[in-house]
Amino acid sequence: MQQKKKQLPIVVVGTAEKRIALLVDDLIGNQEIVVKSLGAYVGKSDCISGATILGDDRVALILEVAGICCIGAMTVRG
Repeated sequence: MQQKKKQLPIVVVGTAEKRIALLVDDLIGNQEIVVKSLGAYVGKSDCISGATILGDDRVALILEVAGICCIGAMTVRG
């Protein structure tokens, strides 16, 4: 019996020479957005730079790529 392999979408992001792949739920394409600060609602996060409201009224968090790359590098090094 042959199993079907499920393809999962990834996004490759990076800063300078560091690159990491992020597993994502869905790819929705390019959109022009306005990034709003999360301010006191959430507090300081090294991995989230803000949020936006999408055209269908869903809220999307905006990732801070540099912070994610730093955490990814620490995870790999142990």
